[in-house]
Amino acid sequence: ATAVPTLPNGKKRHHRQSNRQPAHVSFYAWFLQPSSASQLVQLAQAFVNSVALTTGLDRNANLTPSSSTLLHITAKYCGKCDAQSYTERSEVAASIGRSFDIRLTGLLLRPGSSLVARAELSPSQLALWDNEPTKSEMPSGKSLPRASRAHVTLATAPGVRPSQAGFDLLDALAILQSSSSASPSSVPGGGHVSWLSGGRVYLTLAKPLTVAAVFDAHS
Repeated sequence: ATAVPTLPNGKKRHHRQSNRQPAHVSFYAWFLQPSSASQLVQLAQAFVNSVALTTGLDRNANLTPSSSTLLHITAKYCGKCDAQSYTERSEVAASIGRSFDIRLTGLLLRPGSSLVARAELSPSQLALWDNEPTKSEMPSGKSLPRASRAHVTLATAPGVRPSQAGFDLLDALAILQSSSSASPSSVPGGGHVSWLSGGRVYLTLAKPLTVAAVFDAHS
């Protein structure tokens, strides 16, 4: 039998019908299971420590990842808008409460702004994705693949909105798209590290980290 998914707060949950969703939903997301959140935080902290040793960056400079936060990958941000059309989609209703395996392929550190993990969504996960940036939100003159903004926000600096992490990732990917700055790295987990402008550092993992996450609505 399939195990009942565990939410990040440790409680068990069962599949629920769409008509039992909250009256107003702030966003839909894949919420990382506690064990996956802990594994990701350990990897991210090792990355920050490695960058600190190389650059002299204060490893405690307000960008310390923590699994105590509700780590997630936003699929649909509702805000104050009416998300009924999204909620009523058959694939959304069928996915509430389901556990997914999601591949994380990179880590980005932008000093003074954010620490973020990049997610690559599978076709079934892309069917739930509705969080594309508008044309004005995209890096100037750049075109990136769909769901390039899919990410886990691990930490943000004081005064920086969590949503900024996604834009930091888009900016970094746009630079990487037109740059060959990547070079072999000995950071934990292997892979390639790219040193970008503004002190930004992007690590492409040698092997994607697969995390378990439950798709759900958050009010």
